[in-house]
Amino acid sequence: MEMAYAISGSSASRVTLVIPYYGSARADKKDKPRVPISARLDADMLSLTCAERVILVDLHADQIVGFFNPRMKVDHLRASWVSVPFFRERMEKMNYLIGAPDTGATSLADFYARHLNTDFVVFYKYRPQAGVIDESKTRIIGDVKGRNVLLVDDLIDTAGTMIADAKAAITAGALSVTCFATHGLFSKNALQRLAKSDITEVVTTNTIPRENGVLKVRGLKVTELSVAPMLARAITNLNHDLSLSNDLFIA
Repeated sequence: MEMAYAISGSSASRVTLVIPYYGSARADKKDKPRVPISARLDADMLSLTCAERVILVDLHADQIVGFFNPRMKVDHLRASWVSVPFFRERMEKMNYLIGAPDTGATSLADFYARHLNTDFVVFYKYRPQAGVIDESKTRIIGDVKGRNVLLVDDLIDTAGTMIADAKAAITAGALSVTCFATHGLFSKNALQRLAKSDITEVVTTNTIPRENGVLKVRGLKVTELSVAPMLARAITNLNHDLSLSNDLFIA
């Protein structure tokens, strides 16, 4: 934010913030007393800079766009611009069945199912407390028997949800499980736990910088897609006052 303010103070004609991963995105609601809505607070702070626009990628919830001051234009891009073509090339061989990791990801699963011309199922799970999943109570709405399941979500954090869903899918007769998430946070040894799970491959994007630049873990295939071309095109279009719709939004 300080950099944006400094650039504006240097008489820049326009300032655009590019934020591939909006870190407070999951704190978008008040689910108990005295809990801050951090996504709104961060939006207010960003709105105080002299930036005119902000580019975001796959927010946890679309309503976060409304947290920003109306004077700041928000462009909410989707990683589907890179992931849909990637999985479309694999469809003939894999014939994926899309899986919503939980009920909150149903609309996202429906989106991928429509663009990959396939069906989707929904995994329902019981959480006795935040961050804890009772795997014995995971249920699948739909049939995964004999199918290659592709779980899609906006974020993988500790990977507990994906691991529980993969176990339930394989138990129900799925041939394999691949998971995709735009933002690969991978906290608390998530990659090591994924390597020991029923998941065949993890696909993510590079919205979160890596210390070594590449994700590697023994026993797990990790594919990282780059959102750089998408962001570059968005920046180019905005700087030339062109629409983003035709180039960057898959409807």
